[in-house]
Amino acid sequence: MLDKYKDEQPILYNLLENSIKKDKISHAYLFETNNNPNSLDIVYSFVKELICPNDKKCDNCSICKRIDDGNYLDVKVINPETEEILPQGEIGELYISADNLFVEYLNNPEETKKIKEVDLLSKQWVKSGDLCYIDKDGYIIRLYNGQFHEEESDTLVFTQNIKKAYYVDLKEEYADSIEVVDNTIQVKPLTHCKFTTIYVETE
Repeated sequence: MLDKYKDEQPILYNLLENSIKKDKISHAYLFETNNNPNSLDIVYSFVKELICPNDKKCDNCSICKRIDDGNYLDVKVINPETEEILPQGEIGELYISADNLFVEYLNNPEETKKIKEVDLLSKQWVKSGDLCYIDKDGYIIRLYNGQFHEEESDTLVFTQNIKKAYYVDLKEEYADSIEVVDNTIQVKPLTHCKFTTIYVETE
């Protein structure tokens, strides 16, 4: 996906491409646009290059299309005191951005203002109030008041016949399969609560 910028932006192309090939992705990138209308396209292409689940980077799957449409869930972990974005592994407050998130408290703009903010790119973020960090596998690890609790797990029983079930990471890739017994799955015990997505395929 970045190949189309190889001749147009050779320095930027080499920087981003080498970051991917050497698996040395920074936790933040600053792009100077100079009023270039294609600047956001380059950013989107880089993001799709990182998280598209297809080996040949299709630019046409549901994930790539959601990125193009600005309809992809985005998260960041913020230092509550400095409001700086924290790198992977550091504990801070979870901020979430998506097109179908909380809009506002009814007739209460002051409370809404406390938990919503708009960044320099006019992107809206909701402050979750949860302390968390993102682990090496891309899971969002939520901490109960900053403390680790005893093991917790959940049993999920489905009314439909379940064929397969998987954990899904932040890249929307299948991370681990889950054993299904009598349309019931047991979420693996965790030493602290994870925000996880579970994909279930019915017969």
